[in-house]
Amino acid sequence: MRRRCTSSSGQQWQETCTLWDEGRRFAVEVDTAAYPYPITVMRGLWQIDPHPHGSTVTMRFALQVRPTIHGGLFIIVMRPRFGRTLARIFEGWRREALTTPATVEDATSRAHSSSARQQR
Repeated sequence: MRRRCTSSSGQQWQETCTLWDEGRRFAVEVDTAAYPYPITVMRGLWQIDPHPHGSTVTMRFALQVRPTIHGGLFIIVMRPRFGRTLARIFEGWRREALTTPATVEDATSRAHSSSARQQR
């Protein structure tokens, strides 16, 4: 499965789903050829696990920057901002989970009261 993504400035790139575990987790790999950032490898994993008070949502990202001055500056600037970026992504997912009617199959994967763990 592939999808086309568009940034707020209109830049586009594609992502390929590399793992799909219905209602539990999925992973993507970014086609960085047209990616608007100086990155050569970008992968992401989203996972939902049962928790006594709802669900725990985990987001993991692995990236490799281009071995250039731009790549080095990008990682220096983005590293302290990445936590806020993940929080913004998580909040969008949380809102979606709370407003989308659940089926029996995905009831355990709704993030009622969730926490995001960040791993770099």
